This record gives sequence, C-alpha cells and structure tokens, in this order.
Amino acid sequence: MFERYPDATEVTDEEIQRLASNERLVHLAGTIIPPRIGVRLFVVKLEYFYFEPGTPKNDEFIFHVIDWQDMSWAVVSIPKGYLELAKKVAAEVGLRIADGVPHSITAGQVYVFPMNTENVFTLENVSGHEVYSSSNERIMELLAEEAQEIEEIFDKHKSSIDN
Repeated sequence: MFERYPDATEVTDEEIQRLASNERLVHLAGTIIPPRIGVRLFVVKLEYFYFEPGTPKNDEFIFHVIDWQDMSWAVVSIPKGYLELAKKVAAEVGLRIADGVPHSITAGQVYVFPMNTENVFTLENVSGHEVYSSSNERIMELLAEEAQEIEEIFDKHKSSIDN
C-alpha cells in the first residue's frame, strides 16, 4: 500500500531522533508488517480527509516507516493541536492512541522503540475489538475489507483531482 509514496527517502537515526524531539509534534506509531488492523486505514483517513495531498495542509503531515524488531511501523507525525482529531479518526477505525512508545520483549530482554520521547504514542486496537477473538480466516477478511476501503479513498481522491 505504501508504494503510493514514491518520493520517500531514507533518513538517518539522528534525523528520526530530531523529529521525535520536536515538541510541537505528536508521533503515532503502529505496525503495518505484520499488519495491525486499522493502522493503514488510520494513516490514509487522517491524511486524505484532514491533511489532503496536494494542499498546503499536507505539509503538516509527516509519514515514516521504521523497521524495528523484525516489524515495519508506520509513524505519522502531526502538530500537537491535532491529537484530539487523531484520536477521533483512530476510534473510527477501531484503534486507540495509547500513552507511551512501543516496547518489545524478546528472550527476556526489553527493547524500546527508536523514537522514545513523551510525544510518541502507540496505535492499538480498542479493547474488545473483533481481532482479539477472530480466526485467522476472519482476520484476513478484515484486512481485505480494510484494503478495499483504502482503495476507495484513493480512487475518490484521484477522481476529484482529475475533474
């Protein structure tokens, strides 16, 4: 899905830390590989409905993918004043914005996400979300439904700029 970002460039760890330390921004991190249901849709809805590509507002929407602990994490950085909006969009897609950075515990060792500041938050599925009690087959269906909704958003945006 994120191949739709052809202008993406690699950034250094120092650049990521500088971004994480920017106190005027909040950073929202969620896994995309393996996929957490809702994260991709959250990123797309937040950008396309509130920071529309091709508009000056989109300059306030910063998107990174960080590979960490054998997972790929989508990180959206937006001005702090939009945190409540982000919480609303997260709730619409079955996510919550949890306080704190992601952690991983492997073989008894704790690893902390590379962006480790007070303005970094983790995207998690809400309590009682269908994903927690679903079969693998149902999870695959949910991911397909999410992908379809994302494609519809992309198509609608494309048709609006083509007209």
